[in-house]
Amino acid sequence: MLQQLACDKVVRATLRLLRERTTADIICTDVSFYEMYQDTDPLETATALPALREYGVEYVVGAQAETKIYPVPGGGQMFARYLLPTPAVEVDETVSLAKMKNHAFMGISSA
Repeated sequence: MLQQLACDKVVRATLRLLRERTTADIICTDVSFYEMYQDTDPLETATALPALREYGVEYVVGAQAETKIYPVPGGGQMFARYLLPTPAVEVDETVSLAKMKNHAFMGISSA
C-alpha cells in the first residue's frame, strides 16, 4: 500500500519554488496512518519520497521523531496545545501541503 502525502505535482511544484527562492534546509514531516494502523514503513510507502530525494529534502517520520507539547499560537477553539514531532515545529517557516482538510477550527494546521 502506498501512502499519498500530497499530489506529486503539488509536492514537486512547491519544492521547485522553494529551491528557487531559498538555500535553507527543507524538511518534510508526516505522521503515517499506514505506519500506525497497518504496520507499514513510511520510508517505503510514502509516494512523495522520490520528489523529496530529488530536491534534497529530509523526510522525518513523525511517529518516530522526538515529540514535545506545543501551545497553539493565539489559542485554539478545540485544543490549547498539541503533542507534535519536534522537527515539524522547531523551524523558521512552515509550508503546509494539507489535502482537502479543515484545521481552522483547531487553530493550527500541521498536515
